[in-house]
Amino acid sequence: MALLCLITVVCSGQSVSTFLEQALAATPADRQAMVSTFVTTRPSSPLFESDSVAVVYYVGAATSVGLAGDFNGWDGSSTQMTRLEGTTFWYRSLTFEPDARLDYKIVRNGSDWILDPRNPARVSGGFGPNSELVMPGYIQPDEIKAQPSVTKGTVQTTTFVSAIMNSSRALLVYTPPNYDAAATVPYPVILYHDGTDYVNLADVPTILDNLIAAGRIEPLIALFLKPINRETEYATTQTDLFTAMVVTELMPWARAHYRISSDPSRTAVTGASYGGLISTQQCHRNPTVFGLCGPFSPSYWVGNGALTSEIAASPSSGVKYYVDWGTYEGSIAATGPAFVTVLNGKGNEVKYNVWHEGHSWGSWRAHQDEMLTYFFPGSNTTSRSDLALPSPSSLAANFPNPFGPQTTIPFETSSAGLVTISVFDTLGRRVAKLVDETLPAGHHSVNFIATQLPSGVYLVQLAGNGAESVRTMHLMR
Repeated sequence: MALLCLITVVCSGQSVSTFLEQALAATPADRQAMVSTFVTTRPSSPLFESDSVAVVYYVGAATSVGLAGDFNGWDGSSTQMTRLEGTTFWYRSLTFEPDARLDYKIVRNGSDWILDPRNPARVSGGFGPNSELVMPGYIQPDEIKAQPSVTKGTVQTTTFVSAIMNSSRALLVYTPPNYDAAATVPYPVILYHDGTDYVNLADVPTILDNLIAAGRIEPLIALFLKPINRETEYATTQTDLFTAMVVTELMPWARAHYRISSDPSRTAVTGASYGGLISTQQCHRNPTVFGLCGPFSPSYWVGNGALTSEIAASPSSGVKYYVDWGTYEGSIAATGPAFVTVLNGKGNEVKYNVWHEGHSWGSWRAHQDEMLTYFFPGSNTTSRSDLALPSPSSLAANFPNPFGPQTTIPFETSSAGLVTISVFDTLGRRVAKLVDETLPAGHHSVNFIATQLPSGVYLVQLAGNGAESVRTMHLMR
């Protein structure tokens, strides 16, 4: 009778924490039956205890069960799940920002990486599909879903042959609905590096169709170019040759075959990770060809920040930038703000977005509209980053600024929570952590003493309560 009463409570759909309390209070012999009932009534994982707490659970015999994902650098051993004693029920509570979206897998017995069998949400990745953890405040990107009522553009597959690189590679070309090869005004164009991945993993043609149909962007042509040796062409020994191929062979070829504008202000190049790095190099060194640059999660750490340093030491190129990264991307979350600071110092027009996401095709796919509406706005342009969203925490300007060697940094928190304040140099290296504690709501300030640092530009970054704020400071001796 006691077990029947417990099962009746479990069936009411209570939280995981309540279920665990009741199960631990029951006899070990009764717990597995309670697990079976709980799983029947709450079959999906993860479950949400609040808008910022997710509980992932797994049911099955195993010696260990862990989680690997964007939130722990895909370390299969660092985030272990707990087994409810006497059962096959494993669980782990995780705290994230209310609008976070993260990829993950379950790791059984230390080596068996599997999709979460109780999570129907999947997202494509470079190494196969992942399970997707979507917090309650995440805004789903409707433009990534194919709509039967939307007229589709055309994707043509061809092979591009390069004399410079003595190679041939796949090239896909998107032309918009009702494409007119004799149009009076040439179409804008965007080049996607890792092009076949942008088609297969991000389904960019569908995004273009939807944005064009909604009037959020003007009709355009997209080139999807596949690398042959991604690392050498995008990041190391062949970047100059690869850029020469793109600038002197690919773009002239495209304009000879399609009605494409030659105006750099209507010509964009984009890519993610290494693709963001090579996109930046190509724009910076060839601003008369590419006037629009869209690096996503760019690998500016390559060569100890050599490209950022090159841009910082060069005259302004006049290129317009859209830069995008996630807070769960390790060093990229630091080098991104550093790069934006350099661009602002040069007077480049730049827009950037920071999301509570990882180094993931799910993130890059979901934010294509942010870049496209910025570069090629239509008659009905809106974006998620234009919405008036609350910012729980923010930095004010430090004083004095310039300073040497001491300055005061004011900041505000509108709700209690964990706050970190760090200082980075322009290469994205953290040089100081000033605050790392739970603070009440209100006005605060912290002193920064930089007696051991050289003169230059530094970034101060506040993170906490679902917000991120970055400002620049100038140290002068």
